[in-house]
Amino acid sequence: MKWLEVNASCSVCGVALLENEGDPWAFVVLLDRIFVLVLLGVVYFKLGPPTHAALITVFASVIAVFILTTPNRFGCCLAIAYWLRVR
Repeated sequence: MKWLEVNASCSVCGVALLENEGDPWAFVVLLDRIFVLVLLGVVYFKLGPPTHAALITVFASVIAVFILTTPNRFGCCLAIAYWLRVR
């Protein structure tokens, strides 16, 4: 899929964004935990609506946001890995 491909270098200036394939994965895992914590908080602390239909709607909306923000989260993780590497 085109929207999940990560460029190894900038197409304009040629700076290497991704030196090693596995560099940004720790940040991806950490950012993914935010969505899992939201869902766990809704269920465990009963923060969500009391009906099953509303709870399914909350879960579906959080999962949709999780999927739709995947390219942005990957970009943020790549930026954090690059920043830590050149710092």
